[in-house]
Amino acid sequence: LAATSKNNAYYFDYVASPVVPTTPGSSEAKAGQMTMKLPPQHFRTIFTLLPLKNAGASAGLTLLTITMQTTEEKYGDLKGLFDEIVDSYGKSPAS
Repeated sequence: LAATSKNNAYYFDYVASPVVPTTPGSSEAKAGQMTMKLPPQHFRTIFTLLPLKNAGASAGLTLLTITMQTTEEKYGDLKGLFDEIVDSYGKSPAS
């Protein structure tokens, strides 16, 4: 849905419909169905490289990711919380 770059990080907002294996012994597996589609999942993800110590603002070798996930059905109720988490990224806690 969206991909942006700011504050030395990449922000993604996307929906996926995962396909997973059926449970062995389930009625689906017994009927020959090997996979099943889960309800659409909504993801919000932040990727960044942490700076190296004593290297100023240059990117380091440590990849930091933060991902929030919920069903698309519940996303409307959780969007405000997800927005708060994303907006808080990179802010130092109050002293």
